[in-house]
Amino acid sequence: MLSKFSSDVLVPMRQAGYVSVSRSLSKRLLTPILGLSTVKEQYKMIHLKMDFYKSLPSSLSIILYQDSLEHCEHLPHKQPSIYPMQLVLLFREDDDDDEDWISNFHVPWQQTPESLRRAIAEGRRVEAADRRLMVRITVDAMRVHCLNPNKKVCSEIAKAIVSEYPESFADLSKEGELLSRRYSSLLTQIKTRVEHVNRNTENRIRRPKTSKKGENGNRQVKTARTKVDSYGCINWHPQDLPEGETPDSLENKRQIMATIFNSASPRGVDRGDVDEFMRLTYINQRHMINAWPAPSIGDVKEQWPFLFTKRWLCAHFHMLTGVEIDRCLSDSLRSKGKTIVNFFRSQKPNWRRGIQSLLNDIEGDVSGNLTACAAILLVLSHFREKEDSLFLLVNDTQMDVESQLHLPATPRLIMLGSSLLASSKWMVSIEGRVVCVLENQSDFAAALSVLFGCFYVFNTEYQETASATLELIQRFLVGINPNEGTKCSSYLDSEAGVSRRTGRVVQRKADAVATFLKDLTEFEW
Repeated sequence: MLSKFSSDVLVPMRQAGYVSVSRSLSKRLLTPILGLSTVKEQYKMIHLKMDFYKSLPSSLSIILYQDSLEHCEHLPHKQPSIYPMQLVLLFREDDDDDEDWISNFHVPWQQTPESLRRAIAEGRRVEAADRRLMVRITVDAMRVHCLNPNKKVCSEIAKAIVSEYPESFADLSKEGELLSRRYSSLLTQIKTRVEHVNRNTENRIRRPKTSKKGENGNRQVKTARTKVDSYGCINWHPQDLPEGETPDSLENKRQIMATIFNSASPRGVDRGDVDEFMRLTYINQRHMINAWPAPSIGDVKEQWPFLFTKRWLCAHFHMLTGVEIDRCLSDSLRSKGKTIVNFFRSQKPNWRRGIQSLLNDIEGDVSGNLTACAAILLVLSHFREKEDSLFLLVNDTQMDVESQLHLPATPRLIMLGSSLLASSKWMVSIEGRVVCVLENQSDFAAALSVLFGCFYVFNTEYQETASATLELIQRFLVGINPNEGTKCSSYLDSEAGVSRRTGRVVQRKADAVATFLKDLTEFEW
């Protein structure tokens, strides 16, 4: 049965080629089934008789006049007095009904660990590690039917699992009592896993372009490079092997480093042979990270464990962009960080309560670490971006951060301490897992270097919720200033200034950053 418009309705306009009619128009055209429908598009009213929608063909030819639409089997031989356009409405087949596979879906329990199956059989709580593995197996099985299940689908699956095995999976209070909505935490885990495995269409730069559905019903996926992939980079995808090296010799060096890491852990990062091998294998590191489909962070870490140390993530960033990120950010936060703080202090009565509160917290304290952290927090508040869009605070007694926090897919700096300003230990997470724990002697500038470096090293877009702050760090503190392009294109049309989520015209964040940089420059003078 044919019942839906395609995502685009195409209109040939004179010799201008094909242009896209708004998504809202295509939806409103289909909504009424009987009688006369009135569709409003911008400032004009379009009247359309809908009788022919009762039996929908695969496409329709319609004459679009200035104030009306007329259905026709063939284009008229005679030109109307008002120049028309032919409107071809394309329909697609309904997707498979979600309810069919959901109602028949079964978790492949035989693939889960024996310890999990034993706990279920005995009515005990499942261990956290087994539960995470079960979620992964479940999501893999779900994606056989639907590559990106929505929250409703995930909710149905989670509810079914908890209903069948409440003793093992249901949410409990501290007193051990069942909560009213017993499957919330399992739903969160399943949905988070779905987002992680679909990160290439949400957080990573390289998005697949899907062609029309072929005769065999399979989706043909095409890939295309975008400028955002290599934004700000000077050595993004090297082609030439180091002199005297072969693919086999480089792979041998990678295996040696993996063995060293397994025996010496991150402490092996200071070894001379590791230093040489990491430099020589940069080409292999980039080729794996740039591969399509993009590898998970876990896969990259398994192959290149030393890349997830501060020393080599910053060194990789240097080879990638030409910027010594750790030295650059340390110097910038020491000097320009003070400029940012003094800028806000100079106009303290004019700022919102959140900014005033931050300024009060650092009153009289001139330590470099506090000033650096305060500068970034002030910028976040100025752009109305939430602190947890970049930073996550945990109590310094919480050791197992992954089990205590719901870590998002996009990079975060996990700060251990009584407050963000008082933090003294740092970790970086990506794709819901801690990937780097900074040494005790590190400071905030070093931690921020690792966090910021992850966006470039691992081809990750700035999350929209912190994109203005990240762009300011990039341009003002790190000094990466390409003439064009952006590191955040997921939700904002850079030309029209229209939010892709809401459809509303908004001020582009790039404009807000430019305005703030202008104000800072004038303040420095």
